[in-house]
Amino acid sequence: MIRKGTLLVLALAAAWAAPKKPVYVGVRECAACHGGMRIGNQYSQWLHSKHSQAYAALARPESREIAKISGLLRQEPQQAPICLGCHATAAHTEDWERDPDFRFQDGVQCEACHGPGSEYMAESVMRDRRRP
Repeated sequence: MIRKGTLLVLALAAAWAAPKKPVYVGVRECAACHGGMRIGNQYSQWLHSKHSQAYAALARPESREIAKISGLLRQEPQQAPICLGCHATAAHTEDWERDPDFRFQDGVQCEACHGPGSEYMAESVMRDRRRP
């Protein structure tokens, strides 16, 4: 006979073991492994690209002028969802879908194409491309 308390413990254990939902971790996590010469200085190349400056570009006077001319925006481009959709990775996500250290200010990051890093950032996954 299984007691109610035992069922509760089993249910909690199952919930704890459930896979985490995908979370955006941010380019700084990627940099830890993708920054060296051995892997082609990928982080450095991104850092010097327009992608890394995409969010900052929204603060330029010309961006504000574009927003004004459009007549659609009633807020600064760096807060407007229509602008952030292209200029900041994961701008469309809920708070729980982003690691606490994730920063929109880092612009268009690796995860814009590769998806939430929590799904593949483990070294065991990165070393075996066949793994999910």
